Amino acid sequence: MKYSFLSLALLNIIDLDLTFIGLHFDLIEENNPLMKFLYHQSPSLFLGVKLSFSIFLLLLVMTQRLPSTFLLKSLTLIAISIYLVVLSLHSIWIYSFLFLTGGLFSR
Repeated sequence: MKYSFLSLALLNIIDLDLTFIGLHFDLIEENNPLMKFLYHQSPSLFLGVKLSFSIFLLLLVMTQRLPSTFLLKSLTLIAISIYLVVLSLHSIWIYSFLFLTGGLFSR
């Protein structure tokens, strides 16, 4: 579970960075209703809530309090899979933006 939680925390931080950049430059839309609401309330609130999830996972790893039920293992693997799909989509829009539209300087 330690490596699964570390992987999930890292994927969450990468997603946070890419999503924030995409939202800031109006390149993407947030599809998660809760995160969309938080971003429209305050980008700082969006960052704080999203980052707190990674911090929570890292604290669990550091304190060695890692529950390892079958349900939690399954949910963690599902979450990692979803993040990998989302990051693949991020890669597609980054590639499209940078190489097909000419990037930020063409706007």
